Amino acid sequence: MNIAVTVKHFAIAACLLMLVACTHAPRNKAEIANGDPSMATIYVYRAPSELARNRAFYSTLDGKPMTPLAAGSYVALSVPPGRHQIVVSPGPFGYNRGAVVQAQAGGSYFYRFETSLSDDRSYFAETALARRDEAAGRAEVQQLVRALANFNDRRLTYPRTRYAAVSDITAVPAINQRGRDGYQNWLRQRLPRAFVVASNGGWYATWGMGVTDIPGVSDPATRGMQRCAARADVVCQVYAINSSVVWNPLPVSLVQGERERKAAEAVSAVLGEDEGSLQQPQIRMISPIFSQLLMLSLPSGFKPSAFEQATASNYIREAVPVGQTVQRWTEMITVTGVRNLARNREVSPEAFGGRIADGFRANCPASYAFKTLSSGAVNGRDEHVFVVSCGTRQTAYGAVSESTLIQVIRGRADYYTVQWSERGAASATPLPIDMVHWLERYNTLAPVKLCERVAGEKPPYPSCINGPGQGGGTAI
Repeated sequence: MNIAVTVKHFAIAACLLMLVACTHAPRNKAEIANGDPSMATIYVYRAPSELARNRAFYSTLDGKPMTPLAAGSYVALSVPPGRHQIVVSPGPFGYNRGAVVQAQAGGSYFYRFETSLSDDRSYFAETALARRDEAAGRAEVQQLVRALANFNDRRLTYPRTRYAAVSDITAVPAINQRGRDGYQNWLRQRLPRAFVVASNGGWYATWGMGVTDIPGVSDPATRGMQRCAARADVVCQVYAINSSVVWNPLPVSLVQGERERKAAEAVSAVLGEDEGSLQQPQIRMISPIFSQLLMLSLPSGFKPSAFEQATASNYIREAVPVGQTVQRWTEMITVTGVRNLARNREVSPEAFGGRIADGFRANCPASYAFKTLSSGAVNGRDEHVFVVSCGTRQTAYGAVSESTLIQVIRGRADYYTVQWSERGAASATPLPIDMVHWLERYNTLAPVKLCERVAGEKPPYPSCINGPGQGGGTAI
């Protein structure tokens, strides 16, 4: 069996002390040029446009915020070789778009956010994050200005609408019951506050001016929209601010156009690839754990139930690659549950993970390492996601290193974890944690969601496979 751990996420709030100075500082450390020839450079830019010319577009690198793009501006990102994901969000004007960059040392990569206006000129009919060849991209960037990180721009306004009363919980669009519960909780929070919704059912509740989740950003609406900007192919909209609803329904033509685009992409992918080159299918692994069902995507090549055990208070299920055992493995995917722990509201996902962290650290104090991916409400559930590592851990087959991605989830009554562990050669010192690699692992397991149990329903639990459940996002 594998070991698991977390660490409480402490966000840096230094910019609160010097907010004016931090306002124009680079938002992401990748934006600080270092001249290292072993690094690659990714340019992300936005051409001038009439629609939303006074609104900066939120953007992320590997799920982390970077400087928003004003019309006619760019950001230059210095990144290590490997796989990186960039996403640009035009906010309520159209769909977020992303791209995956396979960067090589010394390479330069150019991505332009492109738009076309709809007939009513209130939305973008189409959006795209297009790869440009180096010569064209470099020439275009030279005509632009570097983006400035003005995160708390007071010019941003959200007019009140007549869609619904702010107290009408049932009127909030797209979200499930967990989302409605989250909205009801948001209504009880102090001002200022904002509630952001995504077109895929995601939601983000923020309140207060304390900078705890995104350093340097005190405005709740900005924080919510920046969180939503990490997800591609959705529209992010502020639903409510303070005590007013500011949301407008998306045009039917915009939604229909996105459906047609996805359908065309699916057909193109099948026609353009031979059968042997298509991605291997994933198995939807669903575990009935106490009060709810937990579903995740199990990669091909794994045995879904190499080990499974349930007691009155604990549950564990382990999957390992075909040909390996739960005693001797190189990779392991684990699902666990603790009964009724979520009923204790004093136990947060961070605190629950912290208990696991203590055990992990005690196992390898000299070679222990960790990093946090995210913490907070994601698509209607409270979770804490992180990576921990032991450079050296003793097993019956000798010393190995062990690194684990851990997703701690608070359910309606119970706590759950989803873990992906990898073993390799032992190291006397802490191993470097490659966050891009583990973000890929996180995305591979998606959608991870919780579903209510239906009396008498048996595997494969169609209500969970076909229903919305709680969660279901694809990336941090």
